[in-house]
Amino acid sequence: MDILQKRSTYPDIFVVSGMEKNDLVGIVPSEEKVGSFCAEEDHVTDNSTQNNEVLEKRFIVLKGRNLKSSFVKLCEMFRRKTVHWLKYKDGKLLWKKTRGDIENLLDCIGEEETSREKRILRECMKSGSCKVNEETIWDLGERTVLVVAEPGMGKSSTTTQVAWNTKLADPTSWVVRINWNDHTRKLQEINTETFNPVSLVEFLFSAELPNSKYTDINRNLLKQALQDRGNVTVLMDGFDEISPIHADKATAILSERMKTKVERVWVTSRPVQKEKLEKELSVTAYGMRNLSYEPQKLLLLKLLLPNISGYKDQEYLYSFIHRSLFLLHELYPGKNCTGIPVLIKIIATCLELVLVKHLKSRNFNAPTKIDLIDVYDTFVERKFHIYETEKKREDFMNASVQDDHEILKEIYLEKLEKSSLLVTLPSDLNPLSKEEIQFLEMVQDGKDKIGIVKNVVDKRPNFKHRSVAEYFTARWLS
Repeated sequence: MDILQKRSTYPDIFVVSGMEKNDLVGIVPSEEKVGSFCAEEDHVTDNSTQNNEVLEKRFIVLKGRNLKSSFVKLCEMFRRKTVHWLKYKDGKLLWKKTRGDIENLLDCIGEEETSREKRILRECMKSGSCKVNEETIWDLGERTVLVVAEPGMGKSSTTTQVAWNTKLADPTSWVVRINWNDHTRKLQEINTETFNPVSLVEFLFSAELPNSKYTDINRNLLKQALQDRGNVTVLMDGFDEISPIHADKATAILSERMKTKVERVWVTSRPVQKEKLEKELSVTAYGMRNLSYEPQKLLLLKLLLPNISGYKDQEYLYSFIHRSLFLLHELYPGKNCTGIPVLIKIIATCLELVLVKHLKSRNFNAPTKIDLIDVYDTFVERKFHIYETEKKREDFMNASVQDDHEILKEIYLEKLEKSSLLVTLPSDLNPLSKEEIQFLEMVQDGKDKIGIVKNVVDKRPNFKHRSVAEYFTARWLS
């Protein structure tokens, strides 16, 4: 709140939403006047008169149904000045947006409020979205971190890295990682009306130590850490993957968590839940930057090397990787479609056979057209090929083997398509058939060796990546 009293911010304009005019008057310098602005015309309160008066003021209360539109119009009125939009919530001012120079605002941010380097802050505020690299995301020292990114950007792998780094930094701390997909049954048992600190301890305990021999001791230690010591880090991955019927229950868990002394909370989601989570957690979400060209090459090299052990011509190998990435960049200029880590991994699976042939013939036969469907089609085909040739050791020179392969593949693909609906659609819209139950039981028992579905939790298949489940749903719908 002190930021509004600092005279060093002159002549910047501060627009505050979520606060009444009289309250704002009490926290700005005594010589300053406070205005009120609303973009919508309201003949009862005569907003047009009030709006004209704000031109003489540095501190303005933002009103109206569409605050974004009101802020844009205010910026138009103060064309040659810097305008900061702050939101008041729970006794704090949260930065929303800035039009103009952010240096005065950065100078007012105290070290006790954030551990982010000003370089990161400056990039976030200037771009209007806080996007960071995977390797720097651990440096974000806020108590509550919300990471919002598209599928395949590495949210889950980054969460794993944060868990590892946290435990490495303090082996005595509790690190509770919650993959929402794995706790559907527990969410079903939660009553949002009666959920309290005791319920929170039980939920976190069941997530962290479901099979502990020392149940009572560990539960009491976790409870003490949450209430007194605070050396607990809670990592909640995949908020967007929760069934809509359980979303309110997950929100109740987040809300109750805010009342504890948890040292750090990490929440990941797709953009679809961004506004809801920002409001619930009172934070601005971070995004994740796409991989740049050099990291793409290094990741692809790392993934392909195990398939060509002993190959010594590194320069030619780099050339193959460069040509493969160059082709994709040429087909989709400006989109950096290979900047998504999970796509790089899928592309690596698709290139395995091509790579071996290419290194022998040194003849790069690049396809003239490729799209995401082609990539996923090839990925699935490659998974089947590995299963048939390397695990079953089938002879694909035999015509009968090839025919059997196609028949079995179609049956298996149909099972995957139907199973994917359990991930992408609410369970009440997709009752399990006898065949699907048998297929999931087979996966759960470890009898499925193809590897497209990793495991089954609460009768829901866990695909290699959610985007793979969406691919099979698209196949089923087509």
